[in-house]
Amino acid sequence: MTARDGPPPGRPRDTGWGLQGGRVAEAPSLVVLISGGGSNLGALLDACRSGALRARVVAVVSNRADAGGLRRAEAAGIPTVVSLLSTFRTVGGRPAFDAHLAELVAAFQPDLVICAGFLHLLSAAFLDRFGAGRVLNLHPALPGELPGLDAIRRAWDEAQAGRRTRTGVMVHEVVVEVDAGPVVRQAQVELVPGEAFDAFAARMHAAEHRVLVDAVRQRLQELSA
Repeated sequence: MTARDGPPPGRPRDTGWGLQGGRVAEAPSLVVLISGGGSNLGALLDACRSGALRARVVAVVSNRADAGGLRRAEAAGIPTVVSLLSTFRTVGGRPAFDAHLAELVAAFQPDLVICAGFLHLLSAAFLDRFGAGRVLNLHPALPGELPGLDAIRRAWDEAQAGRRTRTGVMVHEVVVEVDAGPVVRQAQVELVPGEAFDAFAARMHAAEHRVLVDAVRQRLQELSA
């Protein structure tokens, strides 16, 4: 069941990610923020389940009640929470929403917060609640290129116009500026002449999944060093 605009009832149960030797290991915890279908969330869940990523997704939080990723999380037995910006439009606006969102996320005591297709620009009201480098964002472009929405489509459109031959994917630390924080991991993706958009988008999503898992693993290792 999805909780809406309210704090979770304490720390959630362990959902079994990170099983080692027949018992649950003390793996680092992740809260994943989503707005859409959750394919990147799925990549994290698969990596946790297989042991490729020693971590546990302890909650999924969305700013959209119809986000498909909520169903993906619920099917995996992971607590979900929905919080809507519209609830705060007359009572504090975006800063109040972000502060409330931070409270929701912090209740799960995450080691990392992962924005995986989360279509909301986080402000200091959220970021200041967590330590430096503990909120990461996946963006389908290379550093300094194509910030903001629809980066995959924009890269392909530029290639069709002869203005671009490559793009990429990065995971970066979240700062108040759009897609501008220090980069944790990145990968370049070539644009193939004549390739249909759907085929290009599929290659980009595959790169996103790979880079996201690698970046989360790297940052957890850095934090534990």
